[in-house]
Amino acid sequence: MGEMHGTGRLELAGGAGEYDGGFQHNAFHGNGLLRLSDGSVYEGEFRAHKFEGRGRMVAAHGDEYEGEWLAGRRSGQGTRRYANGDVYVVSGAR
Repeated sequence: MGEMHGTGRLELAGGAGEYDGGFQHNAFHGNGLLRLSDGSVYEGEFRAHKFEGRGRMVAAHGDEYEGEWLAGRRSGQGTRRYANGDVYVVSGAR
């Protein structure tokens, strides 16, 4: 079986979740939607299986972050909205 390249859908092993989006050399790459079994959802850009570029993560407990990501971590400008209603705006690199 060849490697995943292009766009498609992948059901993660053990019922961990599912991914719809771009692939490059078997890794999540480009735009995609990742739904995890705990209810968390990330929609945005991926590079080599990591959140990279612009994206929005909504955690199962209700907190969300929309903004820039680098190597799988929040980085740069973005907005964090907490389930309790608090909002934190990040205007630069951390």
